[in-house]
Amino acid sequence: MATYKNGINGAISGKIGNVVGASWRGVDYLRILADHSNRTFSEKQQNQHFLLGMVSSWLKPLKYIIEIGYQLFVTGKTPMNQCISYHMKNAVTGNTPIEYLIDFAKVIFSRGELLVPFIKEILTLLDAVLHIKWENASTSIFSNEDDRAIFIIYKS
Repeated sequence: MATYKNGINGAISGKIGNVVGASWRGVDYLRILADHSNRTFSEKQQNQHFLLGMVSSWLKPLKYIIEIGYQLFVTGKTPMNQCISYHMKNAVTGNTPIEYLIDFAKVIFSRGELLVPFIKEILTLLDAVLHIKWENASTSIFSNEDDRAIFIIYKS
């Protein structure tokens, strides 16, 4: 892949023959079209593809929260890519697609400096409503009076 600044007539976008010009995160680049041959993947590659798909599809509904929670710890990666990478390495157990499980104790949706709020009470009401009372930490450089909590709840 080649990058360039202000080509002869500015940035190139689109396909020219088998070369594609595009921009990602403010970087203009050229790349060649992928060769879509009928090659077969090894079992290890198939497992990795399955694992990536499983983790990506599991995290996709939480993308908005992940974009906030991982925004400070990205260097060259998007917050979502950083989150997927973390979970593939640390939060998945098993060695084959049949055995893959997510270890919820190792799941992290936010990284960085954050004061832990004080959860006062959690009640499960009869109509399947969860009632959570919490108190924000005192105002500091890490928290404000109007901070809101986001709770992610999984039912197994």
